[in-house]
Amino acid sequence: MKLCTWTVCWTGLVLLLLAPLAKPAIGSTPAGGFIQILPDKVDEKAGELSPLRLELSEKQSGVVARIIFTGEHHSSAAEEDFQIPPGGLLTLALNGHVIFQEAFTGTTLAIERKISLQTVPSGEHLLGCELQYSLGTIHQAEVAFLLRAAPSVEISRDQEGEKGFDPFVTLNFLGEGEETVGFFEVAMDEHPVGMVEVTAQDNGNTRKLSEWLGSPLKTATLPQGIHLVKITAHGLNGEETARFVSFAVDHLPEVNTTVDKEGNIEVIKASFHPAEEIYAGAMDIFYQQGVILSLQSREPTLTVHKKDLMNAFVRHNLALPQQPVSLVVCLRAANASENWHVVSFLP
Repeated sequence: MKLCTWTVCWTGLVLLLLAPLAKPAIGSTPAGGFIQILPDKVDEKAGELSPLRLELSEKQSGVVARIIFTGEHHSSAAEEDFQIPPGGLLTLALNGHVIFQEAFTGTTLAIERKISLQTVPSGEHLLGCELQYSLGTIHQAEVAFLLRAAPSVEISRDQEGEKGFDPFVTLNFLGEGEETVGFFEVAMDEHPVGMVEVTAQDNGNTRKLSEWLGSPLKTATLPQGIHLVKITAHGLNGEETARFVSFAVDHLPEVNTTVDKEGNIEVIKASFHPAEEIYAGAMDIFYQQGVILSLQSREPTLTVHKKDLMNAFVRHNLALPQQPVSLVVCLRAANASENWHVVSFLP
């Protein structure tokens, strides 16, 4: 058979241009992080010079197979001799099961086809491609890959902020272009806090947990000690991933006093951890076995001046002391933690 000089030159040029695309890097992981290409299995029958190449990659819309066929290494006159139009049948199979099949025309092929993995379990898999050319020749290519179909969850361990524990959370789901890619649940000390649906637009984003939930975690009433947040991500493929992060609660109220030069109280200022929808804290002031002043505050601070103490004595029909007396101050936070102090009072 006499080779056409133009056909040989054109085919060689195509092979040269497509050479960098011929094989994915061994053991490489595409940007999405759900598939990892394993060392490829060379088709002994086709050999390294096979005109058929198969590639697998991740894109925003999901996992995509790219099929490249650079054409037969013979004269196009052969098709004319047998009156057979150039083209053939392309078949893709996942683990031996046909998932895609279509006819094509022409002497070359370069197409992409989406590979649905939503029902495929995690583990090693084999994607095979078979191309039956019009002259009766068959070309094959394979890509072995490792699928990690479970969603990923990353939680930072940022310090407690002004409004409580609020870590940054990053979620990444295996998506295939659908509007919703999955959802996640949040629990604190194994008590459900909320459930959030994750859209394709939000997939892979990093946000504070309060932004995902729409409100901050309510930690003001938690008792002193170490507590645990659990985030469980559920993919549409049935896979799930759970991650934990602990944080400390130290909401002991603080007291700061201002005294005169003799050490008698002028101002009592209490500081509480901020709390939403409840009182941040309370202050009780005792004198001679009884409470003479009781206050609550929704704000994180509460201030009592000497004048307020004098008015409290008057309301309780108590004579103002002529010499220093001891007053007991009790601060109580929203989580019931207490702080007790003794101050000296003289009007």
